[in-house]
Amino acid sequence: MAVNTIRWIREQKGIPLHQMSDLTKIDFDTLSRIENNQKVGSVQNYTSIAQSLDMSIGQLLATVDISPEAFQ
Repeated sequence: MAVNTIRWIREQKGIPLHQMSDLTKIDFDTLSRIENNQKVGSVQNYTSIAQSLDMSIGQLLATVDISPEAFQ
């Protein structure tokens, strides 16, 4: 499984998961599952995550493994 890039970037920026949940308006459990490759988020989820990390959606998606193999 790929390294969890969203979580790594969030932690490098010093943003706790509960704060990221507040910033993105994504439920804590849903955000945790997205970060741990247990759920594929919606376009809106990834847009909100990218904005909260001061990234473009393109930059974020270029770093995230969303292939089916990542979820096996």
